[in-house]
Amino acid sequence: MKKITLFVLFFFFLFPGQVFAQDAKSNTERIKFGNPPIPPISSTVVGAAQAIKSAYDGCASGFTQETSGLGTCLRQQLLSAGYSEAVLDAFETRRRSGIADGCTQCLGFVGLVLTLLSGSTSTLVGIPSAKDVLNSTTITAGSLLFEQIPSTEPIQPGDIGVSGGGTWGHILLVNTIEGNIKFSALESNGNFDCRITDSRMILKELYTFYRQK
Repeated sequence: MKKITLFVLFFFFLFPGQVFAQDAKSNTERIKFGNPPIPPISSTVVGAAQAIKSAYDGCASGFTQETSGLGTCLRQQLLSAGYSEAVLDAFETRRRSGIADGCTQCLGFVGLVLTLLSGSTSTLVGIPSAKDVLNSTTITAGSLLFEQIPSTEPIQPGDIGVSGGGTWGHILLVNTIEGNIKFSALESNGNFDCRITDSRMILKELYTFYRQK
């Protein structure tokens, strides 16, 4: 035991630079090759959608009907989530342009999510109904591009889903995946109640999906 201790001390005093260099190198490698930084959740499609849901939950129990002071309350909620004043100016402009029959429905909600991500006020503007989104193979939001994916492609959180069924169709965001045939949706007015929800289960086969490129 004494021989080992003496050898370690001898090596330390003989080659001190190598000892410290090795330690510094390992520290550098831990920093360089450790877990990569995770982007803020608000910079993802699902993160932005959840931020909007949380804001509406805090201001109006999730309901999107236009009421006095709703815009101001939403702004304060989203400011506290870290969004800039400039982005929230765009958000409020898009919110006001997307109110239909007194509330923010499915098309307006997805438009708001894309505005929060891109800062563009023209996201999904001028489209008569959700099913009309299917007339194009792409969805643009400022510099962001979403492209239609094949029906055989596995879906993933953040995909935009569009259904052409019914009079108006429906548009939503994939929240979580449940096996190969179902997913939970981040959506507004999914239950015809002008409310933003994130847990309704949807059959994948009923929708066409667009994915951010």
